[in-house]
Order: sequence, then C-alpha cells, then structure tokens
Amino acid sequence: MKKRFLWGVLASVLLLCTSACNTTGNYAESDKSEVAGSLFLGSKSPYPVPTNLVYTEAPAGYEASFVYVLHRHGSRNLSSFKYDKAWLELLDTAGKEGQLTEAGTMLYGEIKQIADYEVGKYGLLTNLGKDELFGIGKRVGENFSDLFRTGSPLFADATYKERTQESRDSFLAGLQASGYHGEIQKTFYEKKKDPYLRPMDLAKKYSDYFDNGAWHETVRAYENSDTVRLMAKRVCSQFFEASFLQKLDSGEMEFCDEKGKVIIDSAATASSALYELYIILPALREDGFADINVKKYFRDDELQMFETIQNAKSFYKYGSGSPSSQALSLNIMAPLAKHMINTIDASLDESSPYLAVCSFAHAETLVPLVGFLDIENAGKAYDSVEEAVENWNTAYYGPMGGNLQLIVYRSPGKEALIKVLLNERESRFSEEISPFLGPYYHWSEIRQYYLKKVEALGVFPDSTVEEDISNLKNNF
Repeated sequence: MKKRFLWGVLASVLLLCTSACNTTGNYAESDKSEVAGSLFLGSKSPYPVPTNLVYTEAPAGYEASFVYVLHRHGSRNLSSFKYDKAWLELLDTAGKEGQLTEAGTMLYGEIKQIADYEVGKYGLLTNLGKDELFGIGKRVGENFSDLFRTGSPLFADATYKERTQESRDSFLAGLQASGYHGEIQKTFYEKKKDPYLRPMDLAKKYSDYFDNGAWHETVRAYENSDTVRLMAKRVCSQFFEASFLQKLDSGEMEFCDEKGKVIIDSAATASSALYELYIILPALREDGFADINVKKYFRDDELQMFETIQNAKSFYKYGSGSPSSQALSLNIMAPLAKHMINTIDASLDESSPYLAVCSFAHAETLVPLVGFLDIENAGKAYDSVEEAVENWNTAYYGPMGGNLQLIVYRSPGKEALIKVLLNERESRFSEEISPFLGPYYHWSEIRQYYLKKVEALGVFPDSTVEEDISNLKNNF
C-alpha cells in the first residue's frame, strides 16, 4: 500500500467526504484516486466511513453464524495534559522574555482554549468518536441482520480505559438501533490483568524494546535530517524572535508533560508537539472547535514530513519493525490470537451461546494484531525506515475507530467458512493461505495456520488467563 494512496484516503475522510467504495472482482476496495489537500493526520485520523459498500455473496447455502469484532476506540480528546502543557509553558516563557511574536500570542490563545476545554475530558471520546462507533455498530447490525435478528446473546468486553468502554457502549447502542434486542453481557478487564486487549502492559521484553530498542536511533537519525531541522525552525520562527528560537534549538530549555517527561527541548520537538495538537483537532470539530485552525502554521510538505516521522515511530512500536527485531511488537498478540481461535471454536461447537463477541481496545492492540495475522501484508518487516514508511501506514491499518471483523459462515453438512473485514472492507488473510472462494476461507485452514504460529511462540489453546499473563511477563 503506497503512502501517497493512503494520504489520499485520509484526505477524503477529513474533508468530510467519505471514502468511496467500489466492487472490483469479488472485493470491496477503497477508492484509490489521488485527493488534493490531504490533512496528514496520521494515527489520529477519524474513521474512514465506507459508502456504497458491496459485499461478496456467501457461497450457496451458507449463512453468517458468528461475528468476532476487535475495535480501536473512537476519536478521542488529547490523552493527557501533555503537548498542550509543554507548548503553553514554552509560549509563556517567551512572552515573559519579550520574545513572542503576534502569531505566538495568537497560538497561545488557541492552545489555552483547547487546554481549558480538555480539563476533565483527557482520554475520553469526543462527540465524533461516539458517532463513529454508533455508526459502525448500526452497520454491523444491518449488514448481518439475519444473524442479529435471532436475538441470541452477545458478549462485549473492553480494557480498563474509560474510552474503550465508551466505545463499547456507543457501538452497542448503534447495534440496538439496527434492531438487535438480545441480551448483552458487558465487562472490562482490570488494569495489569489483561493478556488479550492490553498485552503491552505485561510483556517485559517488548517493554524494554519499546523504551530502549535500537529503533530509537534509526528514527532519531531520520528526524534529525537537515530537511526536518529546517522545517522545524521555519514553523517555530513564526512564534518566537530569532534569539529565543536559537536558545530553544540549542537545547538550553526543556518543557515537560504533567508526568515530567520532556516533550520540548528543540525546534524539532516543539514542531512535532504542535503537529500532535494539530492532528487531534478534527476529533474535536463536533465539540465546538471547528474554527480553530492550527493547519495555517504548517505547509503541506511539513505536515507530510511530521506525519511520516510519526508513522515511522508507530511502525517500530506497533508494526513488524526491522527483521532484527524478530517481530516483538507483533508476537505479543499471540495470546489474543489464541483467544480469538478459541472463541470461534466455541461458537462452532455450540459450547458458547453468543452470536457475537465484540472487544474494544487501542491502536496498540488492533494494529499489531492485524500485523500478526498479516492482513493485507501488514506483517512484513523492512530493513530501512524509508522503505517502511513508503509501504506501511498505521492510519490505514488502525485509524480512530478502526476494526477487524471475522465473520463465520455455516451450511448444514459442510465445512465452516470465514472472511475478514478490515475497517468494514473485505480483506485477505496471510498470502500463505489460499481462499476457498473469493474472500471466503475454510475455517479449518485458517485455524491450523494461525494456531501453529501461536504454538510456536509457546502459547497453547488450553492455557488459562492467568497462564497467559505469566507467559507474557516471562517470555514476551
């Protein structure tokens, strides 16, 4: 998936035009036309709502019998008093020294307005985020209306984070609006006791890789190029007098988030932090912030560069990374993949009463699971950061509200089939598995392939939740 195509897709979303969807052969594919004026929103891209979506009919005699859904939460507020805190203190310092420009004063007012609004809302869904999940739930109910009309019970879980529980509840409200009236069992995992939806909190080897991996130097060298430094200085020069900007860029000042982590210590980090404020604003457009325009401070090539840097970091943290990383970021999804297989098996042998299991988590869950399953080649490792950002994009695999849907189909006396939807579009499992017909695969082949991959990592079908937690802590 080429990056220029992905930027085009993201642009279509955020210009309030939904991504078109056409049927090519047996597959629903997003419109691949170039779209001018991309907003370059990276991992904070609002959900690309599909329109005119056409699904390939199931083989004769087959009907949907079970749905497994894994969701990233919907569009949210800022996660914490972080980028806004650092920038407010930076601007305040410049103002006290008489080094603030007119644009700097304007920016201070804009960020202050955002920060004041965020009090009590950090990390929670915005109105757009709730609408995204409601819409997805409603479409799931409509797309598989025959299944949900049976009224069989449904299970829905989430992480301990409130935004995933908000997403769960908004999705379920949409599902009920479509006509589903069955019993719903809702729950969430406790903090540090969640091997499936938040394995990253438990996996010690991955945690060390996340904090100290060699990839940090790779990305740092990439973002410290002359091109990036010049862009960063141009962005910051709008807000500060030259002498203050020189002091900032020489590393003489540091500005931290509420937890004490350094966020700004140069023009490059300042510009990157401002980019992070810029990309959250589309999520707030239904909350009274449609008129704040931080985009005016960036050129398109600068936004493209900061999006690329963010994407590079996401690739190493949540994607396949380089071959030398041995797919650490993806392998922590083995317990969830095992859990997914067991859930589908329980549906097929009728030991579970649920017609659907719907889980609500984070980009740090959805994106690596898509990579672990190698959906649309998401699990491919790349030797260079340049090659990675050209071919891999977290906003494509896991935008706000992103989801992976596994639909099981049954026919009396015949082998069960399954198809996968990525963000509601028919997609492909690993290229090493051949489909039975169109987007439909034999469940036995899918099960065998991924179970073998899971077991090779020391995760087994009969392991308990407690054993999976211990395994993550000790071996991942």
